[in-house]
Amino acid sequence: MFETIVHQTLQNKNNNEEVEANGPYPTTDLKNSFLGTGYYFWDYHIELAKFWGKVRCNNKYIICEGELKVDKNDFLDLVGSRADQIHFLNLVSTLKMQNQSIGKTIEALKALEKEQKGIFPYKVIRVMDSLPKKKFPQTQHKFSNKENYSILTPMYIICLLEKNKLILPTFKVIFSN
Repeated sequence: MFETIVHQTLQNKNNNEEVEANGPYPTTDLKNSFLGTGYYFWDYHIELAKFWGKVRCNNKYIICEGELKVDKNDFLDLVGSRADQIHFLNLVSTLKMQNQSIGKTIEALKALEKEQKGIFPYKVIRVMDSLPKKKFPQTQHKFSNKENYSILTPMYIICLLEKNKLILPTFKVIFSN
């Protein structure tokens, strides 16, 4: 079981009660969606959710928080599981989709799943966004030499492929701007 806190940034329309009753909300920009259709969240990163609200919602936004709980068999973790990364790369190679965006590849895999059960059985996907540091400052800590470092505030995106109260049992507004 994978568990984390997730944050979704939404335009502030002064409708917090409606958002809590009907959220989360799916992406509406399919052309630019990172992982295809779905419900997008930041993996436990309130500062990044606020940054996104400033940049994408003209600084008029709300942040919702939920508890995500997903069984490993339903979770494609392209961040923390080397086995999942290798599996995904093998799927991409087999389908000859190396030159496609991740989102288009995932949409193709979801379509294949409808025809051949078990090819892409996932309900949640997690990836790391590598937005340039100058756009969103990331905390880096160096190792023993001066060149290598670890990023301790990575930008992890979580996409819930369909609304599911078992996977996301809570969803509430925690911040308004």
